[in-house]
Amino acid sequence: MTTRRSLSFLGFALLVVAATMQAVGADPSARPVPIPKVEGPVTGGSRTGGPFWASPFDLEQFGYVEEEYFLSGTASDRGLAHSGHEHTAPYKVRILVRRPADPARFNGTAVLEWFNVSLQQEVEHEWPIDFPMLMRDGYVSASVSAQFLGVQSASPMSLKNWDPQRYGTLQHPGDDYSYDIFAQAAQALRSGLAAGHLPVNLVLGTGTSQSCLRLVTYISKLAAADGVFDGYHPTTCPATAEIPDTLVPMVWGTSEWEAGIPSRPDGPLLRVWEIAGTSHANWWEIRFQGAQGYRDGFAFDGTTYFPYGWDEDDAGQYGERRPFSNNVAPARYAFRAAIADLNRWARDWRDHRAGRLAADQVRPAPAASRLERDGFSLRRDEHGNALGGVRLPALEVPVATYRGEFNDGASGSTSALNRETLTALYPSHNDYVAKMRTATDAAVANGFMLSADADEWMRRVAASPVRRYGR
Repeated sequence: MTTRRSLSFLGFALLVVAATMQAVGADPSARPVPIPKVEGPVTGGSRTGGPFWASPFDLEQFGYVEEEYFLSGTASDRGLAHSGHEHTAPYKVRILVRRPADPARFNGTAVLEWFNVSLQQEVEHEWPIDFPMLMRDGYVSASVSAQFLGVQSASPMSLKNWDPQRYGTLQHPGDDYSYDIFAQAAQALRSGLAAGHLPVNLVLGTGTSQSCLRLVTYISKLAAADGVFDGYHPTTCPATAEIPDTLVPMVWGTSEWEAGIPSRPDGPLLRVWEIAGTSHANWWEIRFQGAQGYRDGFAFDGTTYFPYGWDEDDAGQYGERRPFSNNVAPARYAFRAAIADLNRWARDWRDHRAGRLAADQVRPAPAASRLERDGFSLRRDEHGNALGGVRLPALEVPVATYRGEFNDGASGSTSALNRETLTALYPSHNDYVAKMRTATDAAVANGFMLSADADEWMRRVAASPVRRYGR
């Protein structure tokens, strides 16, 4: 029987297929990717006096520096939009970079994100989700203005409109040139010119949702010829495209929202992680972006008139304290593990290709089971949580029902379990903490959570009110 729910998923599937049709085709001829001109660090401006979408807290306390550079040069459309006939155009865009202040802390890897422009402005995913791990482990994290909408659309939040004084000289020739701009940004990082002259030896490319689809097209059509990325981390777009899976390592992360459409199989250099309990946009990410958005949207002459500060304690709640309408499953831990696993895999694969490491010494990212399905719907346990997929401790030792399917909306939902259920599951607070410790140790052992994140998570669990004072 065809239901309204099934039709909604079918419609979504058709939209995704249409969006990823570009991902089928032969690679164009190989061409060297140029290193763009790099200017900066950029200073000044009439709004905040700093970059648009800068971090909502000072990175100096973590030994990090946040800098913005302008990249310029000549970009090519690679012949993708004009029946194989190449066109070129001048461009000038920005790249926002976070790096260790002390070069000795740098681990050699730069993560480059394709700014998402779904909201008619530039928004990040990787830095808001992963910043504690990225700074803890010494990465360079950067995001580039690959697309037209973020730079000079009619939106008041596009860069040229938001702060003409700072960004008035930027010029984007259009999205046909976005793939080449993204690749040139990778070269700017690898050269060290946009990374504080740090010796970058690995560059990982990432993009989320709308920009994930663009990244998938790049991987399918241009990555093999360019050779400028050592690994890829597409996130929160359906893992359905038949992209090359033998080029460089790739970890593709999806939430329940995208995984309603069955993902493609893993490949020799591809792992797909369907993360149970998670939504397309999670509370931690929304909270971080809210702090950025309020500051930038209400800032004039260096003053923010409606500040909304970043509160990590509030953002990290997982339904243990109060009711939430948003999905608060801690997806961040899986995404951080994905970056760390990909970094190790990419480094080993590069060394293997260079003859420095035997094939059986390459350490791939772990494979994950798929979410269990009934058609386009996910199968759920007695608490309403999804079965299968990447299992974070909050799903194995639940205090709430976490939903993130397409019909639940992009931000999903959280429903706390009632007191009777919690009492039956966890006779005492100590019992709850012990069960969570077992589940957390398993997530770390399986490669889906990092040990440092496990320590932070268990401190949060131990301080929770679950089965304390009668709850």
